[in-house]
Amino acid sequence: YIRPDGWQNSVNDLNLLSANVDIHTIDFGCKAGKWFFMAGHAFRNGVSLTYTSDVLKLVANGNGPYINQTLSIGPVLDFLTYNEIYLGAQKKISRFTIGLKAKLLFGVSNFRTDEPTINYRTKSDFYQWEFDVDYSCLLYTSDAADERSSVDLGGRRIIKKKNN
Repeated sequence: YIRPDGWQNSVNDLNLLSANVDIHTIDFGCKAGKWFFMAGHAFRNGVSLTYTSDVLKLVANGNGPYINQTLSIGPVLDFLTYNEIYLGAQKKISRFTIGLKAKLLFGVSNFRTDEPTINYRTKSDFYQWEFDVDYSCLLYTSDAADERSSVDLGGRRIIKKKNN
């Protein structure tokens, strides 16, 4: 819940809101003894929004308390999307499982606002709004030929409890 009193003092100058969505279109795995083999495809998306505390203060309090003050309200948006095809293998060694996964990343697209400046000011004459804007956007796309494959190294430990 949001408390109406005191929350503005606990907000950072810059705040981050982010979300990831991974859609696995196909995943396949098979076990052979202590080995486990896997393959699949995933469509991965990530988005993040960085916003200033001035944005929240302006929304919560209106522009009245900030007459003749300049507020920085420029948000930074970053959106990344790509496809991933992977092949992997894991082997159980004692209590540990150690694996290797090779990935091919393609169809990479990235949209980002590059350090935007949006300054907001309410003038005392008729509460007139002024904006000073310097906002640029970067769009990056690539073909599969531009990308390199990558390798993830990882492991996990399976803990089994003994019930008495």
